[in-house]
Amino acid sequence: MDGIPKIKIRGLTKSFGGRAVLAGVDLDVPAGRSLVLLGPSGSGKTVLMKCICGLIVPDRGSIQVDGVETIGLSSDERDALMRKMGVVFQSNALFDSLPAWRNVAFGLLSRKSVGPTEAKRIAIDKLAAVELSADAADLLPASLSGGMQKRVALARAIATGPETLLLDDPTAGLDPIVARMIDLLISDSMRSLKAGALIITQNLDTARRVADHVAVLSAGRVVWEGAPDAPFPADDAVVRRYVGGLREATA
Repeated sequence: MDGIPKIKIRGLTKSFGGRAVLAGVDLDVPAGRSLVLLGPSGSGKTVLMKCICGLIVPDRGSIQVDGVETIGLSSDERDALMRKMGVVFQSNALFDSLPAWRNVAFGLLSRKSVGPTEAKRIAIDKLAAVELSADAADLLPASLSGGMQKRVALARAIATGPETLLLDDPTAGLDPIVARMIDLLISDSMRSLKAGALIITQNLDTARRVADHVAVLSAGRVVWEGAPDAPFPADDAVVRRYVGGLREATA
């Protein structure tokens, strides 16, 4: 990829119970563009994202954001870093006891950047951006469908105006029609924010719709990366499965 990466990862390793989940990951997440990370279950994709977020401490390696090393940051420094990022976790990670608007406004309220009245106005505006009406603002997550919960999670991710989105399987478990809606909302959000994104997915239709660049993670290493239409080694079964499948989804 051309240009200076927003996130630069080098030699990242992480083991659990003697099993190497990340075995020396090198990866660049571009500024203002989308990188889709594909790979089998258990290949380390979610662990990698959690390392970027600071939820998991890697054993070795480097994660730089805007050229600043993030491993070993203090809690205050980490909080300042995360203000540049909007995150959607695979499970959505919504607060069950909070209505939708408070979930969306959680970052705004926790940082005391605005008061409750303004936070609710912003939250309703972001819910509208993901095609949820103001009527949904006061509903608890349990009252929302799976697709609506995904949209609330995305609204929360964009509410603070992040420079980069980190999205872990944002269309997992959704039917194809709702998944396509989420994909379009992700693309619209990136454009409106002028933000880049790291998107982890197993959904090749999602990858086709949102990817500017693609990387394949297998056994804890990046085994291929390139533009969606770039040549790939046909003798690598994992790369052929994902990148070849992506081409079929595009056809």
